[in-house]
Amino acid sequence: MKIMIEREYASLTTLHHPGIVRCVKLFYSYDDISRQLDNIFIVMERAVAMNDGPVLQRISLPERKNYGGPAELFRYMVGRGPTNERITRFIMAQLLSATYYLHTCQPEPIVHRDLKTENVLVFGEVTTSVGLVPRCKLADFGTARVIPIEQRLSYVPMLTKNNIGSKQYMAPEFFPRTNINNNTSTTLSSNNTTKTKSSMDKAKYDEKIDIYSLGITMFAILTAGRLPFTDSGEDPCNDALWVPRMQDNKVKWNLIDPSLNEAGKDIIRWMIHLNPSTRFSAAQCLAHEWFDCIREEYATVFQDPILKELRR
Repeated sequence: MKIMIEREYASLTTLHHPGIVRCVKLFYSYDDISRQLDNIFIVMERAVAMNDGPVLQRISLPERKNYGGPAELFRYMVGRGPTNERITRFIMAQLLSATYYLHTCQPEPIVHRDLKTENVLVFGEVTTSVGLVPRCKLADFGTARVIPIEQRLSYVPMLTKNNIGSKQYMAPEFFPRTNINNNTSTTLSSNNTTKTKSSMDKAKYDEKIDIYSLGITMFAILTAGRLPFTDSGEDPCNDALWVPRMQDNKVKWNLIDPSLNEAGKDIIRWMIHLNPSTRFSAAQCLAHEWFDCIREEYATVFQDPILKELRR
């Protein structure tokens, strides 16, 4: 835990982007008697405790704790119900802009490895032509990792011995099918947990795993927390149920409001593409036609020129 917190602190202190939580200070506390490390505190810029939306207001206060903190994007969107496409554009532009910044950091890019609605904090709302839009910032960099420059230049993917992140937001690279070439196979145990057997016991991945996670995040925003491979009433923790659907790319498009235009569905398809080499990069996502109608306004309202710079 100490290593993860210190890694998060080290990552945050080097990052300067309006869509990334700013880190202020790191503190340690020690037990008075044993002098053993007791607690570690990271002081960050303060997010805004948003009022719960009408959906959560109908739930008792004790039960609302199950929906995360009052500043999390997850709680914000669940409380207000499915987010319409126009507002989702502004939210995704912010998240992709911050991710693009991470992936193009110098001298070495950074991969977040745990992007999801729970790890996005809301810092108030901004008035736009489509209504109030939450100002979002990426948080929780405890699993973030620098991509070594030699791997970046040679396109050698990184390796991990453990699955990183939240399962339904994790890229297919972490759930490989039987692979004769590298002797890797994935099996599902009786208790619905995923076990990966391999001669190396490692999964190959690069920064594209963040894009996949953001594709799942976009789906969740549009559906107020629903996930693309789990039907209503199904257990999202049942790997045996949704992993095969994910591997076959059987997205539950019926969960999304039919008013979502074809361009919106298209960008999701490219973000959650099974093949990481074909999956969109953050730059390709920001250049997608789905963002064309907000490029000028986004630059003005959010003081971020990224959409204008990455016109298709």
